[in-house]
Amino acid sequence: MPDENPEAPGQVPAAPAGQVPTEVKTDLTPEAPANPEVPDPKVTRANQEAAAARVKAKDLENRLNALETEHAAKLQEANDAALAAKKEAQDAKAEAAAVKLGLVDADAAKKLLNWDAVNSSAKTIDEAMAELVTEKPWLLAKPVTSAPNLAPTNPNSNTPRLTAADLKTMTRDEIQALPETELFEALSRV
Repeated sequence: MPDENPEAPGQVPAAPAGQVPTEVKTDLTPEAPANPEVPDPKVTRANQEAAAARVKAKDLENRLNALETEHAAKLQEANDAALAAKKEAQDAKAEAAAVKLGLVDADAAKKLLNWDAVNSSAKTIDEAMAELVTEKPWLLAKPVTSAPNLAPTNPNSNTPRLTAADLKTMTRDEIQALPETELFEALSRV
């Protein structure tokens, strides 16, 4: 190497004006280590740091995937709970509307209800239930106009009937021990 430049240490001396320097170093690659079998400690350290960074990145990626899976499961669970609560609320409203309209079978009415119209917000449950009653009037309970006749039409023929003649032969205590209905029945046949 030519003499160093005293004005700029480590630099090749500048050629006098009009002259081209005779020696210029064109190879800028670092010199090979003296022993190629022994790796450069800087390269070894960089490789170790890169390997540790890859392991850490893979660990972080696995943790992120686990968190995303857990989040998705919790979100699905919350959605399922919300849908179940909505269905339960709709069933309760439908049953209340059925009772309010006086339907015979609220469960049948809930199953026959136009849930598509209700869920699309086109109709309320009360409106859909009223429409159902117009389509299927058999769901309405028939009003009771009079009390049913509870008198037996075919009395038990094996039961002996008490007559006025029987009453004449009975003592006062025996007559008082008789059920009122039986006593009145016997007296009405006199």
